[in-house]
Amino acid sequence: MNTEFNNFALTDFKRRQCLVMIVLIFLPFKIFAQTYSEVNGYVSDESIPTIDGLPIIRTIEGGTLLKVSYSEDCTYEMQGAFNYACRILEEALPSSLPITISVGLGTFRGADNKQLSKVDVLQEEAFGRDNPAEMVLMTRIKRVLLKEREVESDVTYLDSIPSWEFLSSIETPDIRITYNKSYLNEFSFSLDENSVGEDFYDFVSLALRDLVRGFGYYSTILKNPNEDALWLRTAYANPFEKAILNAIGSDDLNEQFSIATQGELRLSSSLILYAPTTWQNGISLNYFIPTENRLSQILSTEFGKGTIRRNVTELNIGQLLNWKWDLIVGSSTPSLTSDGSNNVKVPFNGSISISQNTTYNLENTDTSNNSDIRKIVSRTPSVRNAAGDDYEHIVAYCDSLHPFWHNQGGHGGEGITVSLLRKNGLWDVVYDANGFLTPIALNMSDWVLNFSAEEYARTCDGYLRGRVTTSTRKGRTYSYKSTYFVIDYLPQKIELELAPEVSTNRSLAASASLETHDIRINFKNLEGCDRLVIQKLEEGQRIASKYNVTDFKNGYFETSVKKNKWTKFTAVGYNDNGSTKSDELIIPAISATISSQQDNLNISISNKTIKVTTNLNDDTRQVKYSILSPQISADYPAQQGIINIGDNIDIASLSPGLYIVVCTTETASETQKFLVH
Repeated sequence: MNTEFNNFALTDFKRRQCLVMIVLIFLPFKIFAQTYSEVNGYVSDESIPTIDGLPIIRTIEGGTLLKVSYSEDCTYEMQGAFNYACRILEEALPSSLPITISVGLGTFRGADNKQLSKVDVLQEEAFGRDNPAEMVLMTRIKRVLLKEREVESDVTYLDSIPSWEFLSSIETPDIRITYNKSYLNEFSFSLDENSVGEDFYDFVSLALRDLVRGFGYYSTILKNPNEDALWLRTAYANPFEKAILNAIGSDDLNEQFSIATQGELRLSSSLILYAPTTWQNGISLNYFIPTENRLSQILSTEFGKGTIRRNVTELNIGQLLNWKWDLIVGSSTPSLTSDGSNNVKVPFNGSISISQNTTYNLENTDTSNNSDIRKIVSRTPSVRNAAGDDYEHIVAYCDSLHPFWHNQGGHGGEGITVSLLRKNGLWDVVYDANGFLTPIALNMSDWVLNFSAEEYARTCDGYLRGRVTTSTRKGRTYSYKSTYFVIDYLPQKIELELAPEVSTNRSLAASASLETHDIRINFKNLEGCDRLVIQKLEEGQRIASKYNVTDFKNGYFETSVKKNKWTKFTAVGYNDNGSTKSDELIIPAISATISSQQDNLNISISNKTIKVTTNLNDDTRQVKYSILSPQISADYPAQQGIINIGDNIDIASLSPGLYIVVCTTETASETQKFLVH
């Protein structure tokens, strides 16, 4: 069964023994600290052609946002593909506080060199007073913490948060994913599932596997290298490992091993773990035999080159993770269901109709007691609880993600709100009305968007992510009903990046010229773009050349540029609603003429003007300048613009004080301080 996985069964026993000994040494001690658990990503090196693509109509389970940071060596092409995987998975996640993820590249050594990726999962032992002997993942903490605040439950997690830093630290993301540099040339970063090919690993599908791992679907169970018995931590197992132990059903280590090597281990009617007769550390009890269950397909043993699995509908990611679906409030259990869909779509500048008889407002029904007198309750912090300002900050942050939150603060009263999800994970309320009489048509023209279009989160189709919530009084309580939907909008601003030196697919004849060289431009933010045009302006040209990039979803564009001239590129993305232009990407000249002389900018300042000249006697080029005040953020320059070499910058309007002027061309940069009297 799945013999290709045997290719990766080699392990370094000494390293494994050392790891096991370290685990055993620390098992008796209860350490209240966040730690990472490492999970290795094994795949087959064979071609396993499978296409389980993205369905056109998909359910939306909630409003969770995955916030990703990348290391500097991750190209835009790679970032764009990983972002696309995040947008796909977000639709299948129930509402949670934002989940933080870091992605980078690494060099894998020894037996690990056969792995495509590694996932580090942030966790804490014995977190929350109702989990005295359990390994609790940060993803679960953030899910439960929000749900407890939404229904005003008798909190078990909030009182255990030690500080605001615990939730917000960028140094300790909830999930860390590292990809093997050795395999970069074997990844396809295409968003188009039909252009991956059987000779490449589909990076989007691989990212989905890694993300699901990060939410807790992994096991650290090993084989005892000295006998046929399992090494496992029964005291502080994670929820998935506990499900495995329950399925094994024996306390005898040797009998456990026998059960765990019978070919398969059934966790439920549709989830069957891969359990080969020859134990394979990192593989046995860590992958599923694929069934109709989406989770088993994402983490299937049958994954290799040409395997495309992007369908995460009905993923039910919390199935085995003890996410506390039923939160008790007093003597009642509120409903926490969700039936949102990307099929509930507001047209560009259109409207959405809401009535009691539609399904548009029937999901995520959260009912709580005494919600008309909601307020932050003053508590006496426990030993591990955040104190003072930290505690108030945490409560306010969780409450701001309440489904009926108002921009002016709070979440009380009856009425209806329409909110758009922002890229920071918070919601912008664009429509807020008291009272609720159905039917009602909510026109987009009546909404007030409080942020620029680039600050709003998008779906994998490029739509804005919306939520409409109604609040109705029932006695002394309120019933909240939310519907997640999508909004057709303009395409995103595509980001451009000059790729590192790569072997392009262009013909040898095109790259053989002594006057030109081939480049690759990587793209990011392609979701929502139906057509892409590249504008190419070469030094000395008045009008840019235009290229209709038909295969832009591959994530890059290849062309040639002249070595002795700078070239400017701009991407214009189109959809049915209009177009959006990117910022310029400037490719500097690399000719011997320019590189043989050092390009120095000279800045001369008078009381009214700044003049910029260069030693190359070239007055055809342009200079970008920014005038900054040390007392104000660099994101808000006092003055900025573009001038020709030799022209004057008028600074007569600047207020008295100290300033810094930064001037740049394609080949030089100069900074100078000056004082305005």
